[in-house]
Amino acid sequence: MLFALLCCAVLCCVVLCCCVAVLRCCLLLTLFYFYFLLFFPFFLNNFYLFVSLSQSLSNRTNLEGLQKLRRYCAIRTRRPPQGESPWSATMMHEIAELLHVSQDHLDMDVARSKSRESSTWVLALNRVARLLGAGRVTTCKDGMDLTSMATTLEFATLLRDNHRVQGAEEVATMLRLRGVRRDNVQKNTYQRNYTTLLRENLAKPYRPPKGTM
Repeated sequence: MLFALLCCAVLCCVVLCCCVAVLRCCLLLTLFYFYFLLFFPFFLNNFYLFVSLSQSLSNRTNLEGLQKLRRYCAIRTRRPPQGESPWSATMMHEIAELLHVSQDHLDMDVARSKSRESSTWVLALNRVARLLGAGRVTTCKDGMDLTSMATTLEFATLLRDNHRVQGAEEVATMLRLRGVRRDNVQKNTYQRNYTTLLRENLAKPYRPPKGTM
């Protein structure tokens, strides 16, 4: 009889401990749910605000740079530097057309507010920089894969514009497949594939060739 009472007491203690543990879990889950409902919208709003500010900063930087370039071209047209001949009418017309195209595509990028921007205005301003004889740097945050895509595209564009080589996209693809950029990738990452890019997130002229990722 005493043994049975002892077993019942132990069983009651075990059940009581289990009930306390379950109640604690329920209380923790309730608190977690409460704080989730309370703070998740705050963090979500801050995340969207951060993304929006990042995009707006990029857009402001691009538009500001384009306006400065426009002002420089206007000053250079009215008053050429000493010792330099004025621009020809053909060159002035090409620069004006390229700046107009760049403005249109930048405005479209701002309106879309998407991370994948158009490459048209980048290529147009590359050409403007070349026509102006300006110094220009092409690089991405790590100086590897995206830089490879941009430089090979520019090489192909220069061959098309200055040496009448047809098929700029095919030339860029060949440079990305067999040019020194693959050797550069291998020295940086110890493999010959472009590993830091996603094809679907890139504008078409900047996509690595199939089989190189």
